[in-house]
Amino acid sequence: MKIIFVILVVLFLLPLQMLFRFSLGNISLNLEFSIILIIFIGFEFGLFEGLVSVAVLSLMLEASSAITPFSTLFVGCFVFVTIYLLMDQFYTEAYVTKALWVGFLTLFIKFLYGFVLYREVAHLDKVWFWEQLFVQSVINALIAIPSLLFLDRSLSFWLTKTSRKKAQITGADYFVSKSKQRRYL
Repeated sequence: MKIIFVILVVLFLLPLQMLFRFSLGNISLNLEFSIILIIFIGFEFGLFEGLVSVAVLSLMLEASSAITPFSTLFVGCFVFVTIYLLMDQFYTEAYVTKALWVGFLTLFIKFLYGFVLYREVAHLDKVWFWEQLFVQSVINALIAIPSLLFLDRSLSFWLTKTSRKKAQITGADYFVSKSKQRRYL
């Protein structure tokens, strides 16, 4: 059910991410909900369902834009596994701390894109590349707090509405069911 939740959230947030783009000279900024979603998945999901969710998220992003195939899949899975393995070191319930981690991991992801995947077009020697890197991480950290609140609340609502209900059996009900079983044996 969590994977279906991620698909629905991506379908909701992807148009917002593509709609809000800002250009200030050489610097182009946007609202990157994808990084926030990867970090949210890293904090909330298990290993298998998290990797599947990050793969679905990355492939949906690649299908909707002109990104090199499997580049966001590689980076997204790498960041998810990093969060999953190091969660004990920086896991916290505070949204401000998670927002700071969003800013830091945005720097890391953009740095990884610039140095590993798009080295020839990243303009690493230009000042505006580094300005864009830091401003984008600040923007992501600022929008992370309301986004993480929304994602936490909607995930808990989604799971309560779509999960199977557990039966509340009392001791008397258990005794009656065992008695009927013995009678038929």
